[in-house]
Amino acid sequence: MVLDPFGGSGTVALVARQLGRAVWYIDASESYRALAEERLGVFGKQETLIWG
Repeated sequence: MVLDPFGGSGTVALVARQLGRAVWYIDASESYRALAEERLGVFGKQETLIWG
């Protein structure tokens, strides 16, 4: 499992997924969360993106 508490654009989450790891992405910015969702294509996947 990979915890990325400053997720930004989702690069760490993307690499973690490529390595077959579960990802917990956290970022305070909703715009970065949206960017990460777009990059990762998380809709319908069992991954967690948290912001706030």
